[in-house]
Amino acid sequence: MLNKILIAITLLLAVLVGVLAVSLANCGRKTLSDIPDAGTGAGTDGGNGAEGEPKASFSALDKLVLASYYPWYGFKDSNWADQILDPPLFGSYNSADLKLIKAHLGLAYESGIDAFLMSWTTEGENPDKVLQQMLDEINSSDKYGNFKVGIYYESVYNHPDSSDETFAKDFSYIISKYGNNNALLKVDGKPVIFVYTPDQLPVGRWETILARVSSKAFYVAAPNSWDFDLGYLDSFDSVAAYGDKYITDADLLKAYSDASSRLASKGEPLISTIFGGCGRVQKMGFDIDRSDGKYIQQRYNVAKQAGANWIYITSWNEWYEGNQLDPSRDCEFRGTKAVREMAASFKGITAAPLSGASISKSGSTIINNGKQNVYALKCSNNSSTISYLLGPNETASVSSSCSSAEGYLVDGAKVSTSAGGY
Repeated sequence: MLNKILIAITLLLAVLVGVLAVSLANCGRKTLSDIPDAGTGAGTDGGNGAEGEPKASFSALDKLVLASYYPWYGFKDSNWADQILDPPLFGSYNSADLKLIKAHLGLAYESGIDAFLMSWTTEGENPDKVLQQMLDEINSSDKYGNFKVGIYYESVYNHPDSSDETFAKDFSYIISKYGNNNALLKVDGKPVIFVYTPDQLPVGRWETILARVSSKAFYVAAPNSWDFDLGYLDSFDSVAAYGDKYITDADLLKAYSDASSRLASKGEPLISTIFGGCGRVQKMGFDIDRSDGKYIQQRYNVAKQAGANWIYITSWNEWYEGNQLDPSRDCEFRGTKAVREMAASFKGITAAPLSGASISKSGSTIINNGKQNVYALKCSNNSSTISYLLGPNETASVSSSCSSAEGYLVDGAKVSTSAGGY
């Protein structure tokens, strides 16, 4: 009897040791397949928030991918002028269209972006209204995981002659109205505010301006280039230049090193910048090949070498300057595909296969009977837009002239009603 008991105990201990070994082997490992399917809230959170439970605030040294977002479009006819050489795949949209907001949020989240930085000017203007719409949409849905929206403050650039009181009033408004909103980007509990071209004001004025703001925020200086006086970091928490294109890799790495030496002692994040878009740039002696995400990967390698904590992409949709990730007629989804791969590498996770995509047509109805979001859904025979986004189990009505439909996944793969799912 005693021998049988000892054997049973030995077997039980062996099982427990095996379970513990498997648990330890998997500890800290995470892939996108650990996160739900795209239509039910998939993305690339990469451990920044508990699964299924949005995180109210990040810490300063969390790995974050951000993209500037411009809510200017569709409010006047000149917004979609002929100067835009590579127009949106979604067509000439209106930034306040909730259907567009949902598509942008879904696409950015699936791309591995953690937050938009919303261009903002002043209280009550269109960007302020679109900001509220976007925050409301994030808070009302579980489809966007831990996605947030930060502030990209542009009034210094637009009105550099404004008073200290005016700037402080804007910051106070942002913090008081949105500071407690769970969808607002916050670091250590403080709203994140990027300030575009702060160097239009003398460095000493910023201490006075920010002293007038009663509540705390996390302020990031966003000059036009890395040729910037780091003395502004006496008032700002970090720095992230708007663009990185007209600077060599070596000079950019030197700029990161200089900034890092100031930031590390304060425990603040080093923020790298990456210029989006897919067209070729030949200017100021530079010949930049942005096709197929090459430039994004090139600058990401520099960011990795520098030990960046955050990656800031210019931009999601600055169509006038041609540096957008937002799908376009010529680039299609190459930008989002490149960022999805980059974000997964940056956060130390593996992008899950986008399997199970399928759409079908029944009479005058298109049905997403697959597991993935389908974007830029159009009639195959006449290219008329059906929907910016068709999520799993969603339907869309089409005219009798629409014989079949096709759309895209986040990585640019096409899915159509005339082909089987994959």
